[in-house]
Amino acid sequence: MNSPILQFDRASDFSEGLAVVQTADRYFFIDPAGKTVIAVDPSFDGVSPFSEGRAIVRINDYYGYLDRTGAVVIDPQYLGVNQFSGGLAVVRNGNRYGYINLDGEWVIEPQFSLASDFAEGLAAVKIDQQYGYVNALGKQAIAPQFTDAWSFSESLAVIRAGGKWGYVDRAGKVAIASQFDGAFSFSETLARVRQGSQWGYIRQSGEWAIAPGLISRRIFRGAAGFCG
Repeated sequence: MNSPILQFDRASDFSEGLAVVQTADRYFFIDPAGKTVIAVDPSFDGVSPFSEGRAIVRINDYYGYLDRTGAVVIDPQYLGVNQFSGGLAVVRNGNRYGYINLDGEWVIEPQFSLASDFAEGLAAVKIDQQYGYVNALGKQAIAPQFTDAWSFSESLAVIRAGGKWGYVDRAGKVAIASQFDGAFSFSETLARVRQGSQWGYIRQSGEWAIAPGLISRRIFRGAAGFCG
């Protein structure tokens, strides 16, 4: 069998019908047939896949966004950015984080020491060493009170309080008490959690679906999104 011909030095997954590829020092967007759709300006040092019609670009230490034509629609000016989610993107301005819309306008002024993407209408933000949640208007939805907090998934969010991990609902009420040494977000009604060195799965009621100790730790090595 002949070896495949390698065309690219680096390549991303497809997103919104296009993938980012790199050849030498140039970036391109290609379609599933391998045809070049966008030749990115060679002055850019890095490019992300598209999300909601915007792709992150980097020049030197600053980030901005391209549209689907390859035109710069938000100038590289931020020290850090995330992809758009729900029409908003987290960006870092100086030492504070805020949220912009697809046109680059501030929707939530930079005021947080850390901030996450919006999920299910809420975003985890850090204020004065504690985490809480805001809505898409920037109004407080859950008061800062946690030592760590993650995005909502299936109406529950992983939080850390008192040195342990638990879950809260969208109203900020404790759904599953902080009792775990590690936790993941819920997916298909189950969440992976750790007690000591043992892993198991819980339901949204907090009851064990698969008791700890029945699962090999090796499955979780290197898993993305791990807390604790």
